Amino acid sequence: MAISNAWLKANDGRERDKVEVVSDRDGLSVRATPKGKLIFQFRYRFAGKQHRVDIGPYPGITLKRAREIHAELRAELAEGSDPKKVLAHQRLGDAPVNTVEQLYQDYHDKFASHHKSRSDQVIGSMRLHVFPRFGNLAADSMKTHHWVSLFEEVALSAPSIAERLLSAVSQMYAWGIRMRRVTENPVSDISAKFDLRIKRKAAVRSLDDRELKLVWHAILKSNVSPRNTVMMQLLIMWGGRIGELRLAEKSHFDLYNNVWTIPPENHKTGAKTGRPLKRPILPEMADLIKQCFQLSPAHYKYMFPRKDGTDMPTVGNTHLGMSKNINQWIKRRLAQDVDHWTVHDLRSTARSRWSQLAPPHIAEIALGHALPSMWQTYDHYDYLDEQRELYAAWMIKLREIVS
Repeated sequence: MAISNAWLKANDGRERDKVEVVSDRDGLSVRATPKGKLIFQFRYRFAGKQHRVDIGPYPGITLKRAREIHAELRAELAEGSDPKKVLAHQRLGDAPVNTVEQLYQDYHDKFASHHKSRSDQVIGSMRLHVFPRFGNLAADSMKTHHWVSLFEEVALSAPSIAERLLSAVSQMYAWGIRMRRVTENPVSDISAKFDLRIKRKAAVRSLDDRELKLVWHAILKSNVSPRNTVMMQLLIMWGGRIGELRLAEKSHFDLYNNVWTIPPENHKTGAKTGRPLKRPILPEMADLIKQCFQLSPAHYKYMFPRKDGTDMPTVGNTHLGMSKNINQWIKRRLAQDVDHWTVHDLRSTARSRWSQLAPPHIAEIALGHALPSMWQTYDHYDYLDEQRELYAAWMIKLREIVS
């Protein structure tokens, strides 16, 4: 009998007592192992002897693709070539397995990590929402309705993450088409606004004094790890981006001259300006930096290394659950509620207070925003003294709020 997709789905992962072989046609068959692994194979005669070559495992290779490869190998056999050698030659070239997870991992490693900002956060979302469900499926076998059902499910609780996933999957397929890995993009016509009904909301969240006080105390007293406790306090003090601290090296902190230098590749405007950011280090910040140095091995390069014991910056999605955990602690231990916020909202929280403490251009420089293009061209002053005055006033204000 001919093999069907229904049979493959029903038998994938099903354990059995012994190896079984189910034939399709013209020498194509599926070998089912006792542990339930299904492998497409081609049995043929060459030079008077019987041979067998594995085409590849299901579902990494679909039934449709297995039949296409089988037809190609039969054509090669008819022309006097050994299918086993033909297939081995192809694999020595570039014949990667095109599962959803492998295709996205290759896209991330070879393209997104070099050209897309926040690529670590995006692949973190893919690992959380996409790979467990579709990771082992062939990317070319995925249909539009499969992706829509996933995006709609995620959008119910996290619309912005659903929109991020839609964009990431579309870019993965576009790259795959350019690399001749896939033939079409099943999500190219999906609209986040109309098909998924996702409405963008302006990022205007800023914690008021009551919320900031509760969050500050939760950072200090809850079960937040010591490293994250330091990171969260520094984010509030500096109004910096999470990525700037995540990628920071110990050598970037000059505790003699009290200056933190952020190289262009570590901050958002660096690609455009080519210049580093410089932020003053106040005594309160220096104490936290020294604490952080003590929390990682002395020979480590990074300020916030990974928890697995490697000297690499902590992964980009580690902070995503911090605000939720902090809010839960506040509700459980202090019997108070704080509306949903994100770590990025700590920037707008600080910036909103700075409007009362310094001129707008000083606040924007401290925040790490690029100045108007003509200003950037002629003004190369670092405004360190002015930033120091702003941060000193902010420390006084912050102590008043949280005391």
